[in-house]
Amino acid sequence: MNGNNQKPDNNNPRHRKHIFVCANVRPATAAKPSCGPTGSADLRKKLKKRVKQYGLNDIRVSESGCLGPCEWGPNIVVYPDNVWYNHVTEDDFDEIIEQHLINGKPVERLMTDWSKKPEPVESNI
Repeated sequence: MNGNNQKPDNNNPRHRKHIFVCANVRPATAAKPSCGPTGSADLRKKLKKRVKQYGLNDIRVSESGCLGPCEWGPNIVVYPDNVWYNHVTEDDFDEIIEQHLINGKPVERLMTDWSKKPEPVESNI
């Protein structure tokens, strides 16, 4: 954006990629699990910090509400690539950043396999 009254140029977005980390929290009595109890809010903060350490200022990391595949959490989706990762941990950050965000090749071992039935996730809390 140039100036306060101009709209952003959609052909030159401010962020090259936008990563959403699910931090949805359901009641403990809910029939379906959620990503929040797996520590996803803290995971988002750490991922955001790690992305900044790589100097990737054109990548935004945001918290989101429910992304859907709760049993596979914590879930992360990278846009505009439409790449979904599940069961992500802090140990996966460098691989996601170097292989996907920098070199453009999604990390297949972490990608959501939509043909499989989700397995329940365990809480870290």
